Amino acid sequence: MTNSRRRLHARQSLLKSSVMGIRTKTIKSSLLAISIALITAPVQASEKGVLKELKEDIVEGKEKLKKSAESPEDNSSQGSDLSTNNYYSEDASSDLNELQARIIYELIRAPFWIPLVITNDQYGEHLYWAEYPYAARYKGFASHEEKEGFRDFHLRVSSEASWRRGNLMHGALNVAFASGSRFELILDHKLYIEGFDLKNEKLNITNMDLNYLFAVGTHGQFRIGLGYMGLFEQNIRDSGIHLTYGFDLFIHRPIVLSVMTSIGQYVESGMGSAKVRATFGALYRNAELFLGYDGHRIGARSLSGPVAGLRLYF
Repeated sequence: MTNSRRRLHARQSLLKSSVMGIRTKTIKSSLLAISIALITAPVQASEKGVLKELKEDIVEGKEKLKKSAESPEDNSSQGSDLSTNNYYSEDASSDLNELQARIIYELIRAPFWIPLVITNDQYGEHLYWAEYPYAARYKGFASHEEKEGFRDFHLRVSSEASWRRGNLMHGALNVAFASGSRFELILDHKLYIEGFDLKNEKLNITNMDLNYLFAVGTHGQFRIGLGYMGLFEQNIRDSGIHLTYGFDLFIHRPIVLSVMTSIGQYVESGMGSAKVRATFGALYRNAELFLGYDGHRIGARSLSGPVAGLRLYF
């Protein structure tokens, strides 16, 4: 009797160990399958790069605009929708009270009157710049008075590079010329490259902006402008217009803080473009080494990432 119980107990123990072994193998197999899925999923998702997706979006946008232009019925329906939207927007705006309207007005006006207060600037004054920021122990860059060694123009040339997610890189060349009459011309060209093989994707983006320096002082200069933007590569071409707003702050030797924003739209594809760029630099004589972030979004695709470069003042 005792022997039979021992045999039964031994069989039960063997059965339990077998079941546990099967469960352990099953769990290990499941974990391995999940790990493989997690590893391969990003690779599969990134097989089509950002530049390729952006180019496809541009072609798709052009086709949609072309079809909408060829179908007057859609345009009439869109017109009725717009009129309806305008009706509702008028009703909504009519509900705004005086306090809300005043707050909105001040928020719109703030980016313009605050810089004027900070720089103590007045329209119509001619501008002069040092040879470069903080030159000859000067506290900043610009002046409303003509000083020894100052000029009524300045030239900036910068080059930069960036390495972004998904093997997306870009190199850029930027040239800016400002005159004492407060007008500033900026030419900027970026080449984006994605991938390392011979089939890598490329895209060129060029901007040409005409700005007005509406607020300038010793420690800063603020600009607003209108510019042309174009992108091209092989059979992909599009162009548009954007509004720009930005500033450079010369807080204390040798620091330079630069911010630039823009919003616009491409004509042929109808895709929007939005940029927010900020760099933090350190000067040695007329050379500025800078680091920052270049945020750029075209339609649903982001070309944003960190950036580093060199800027020279002449």
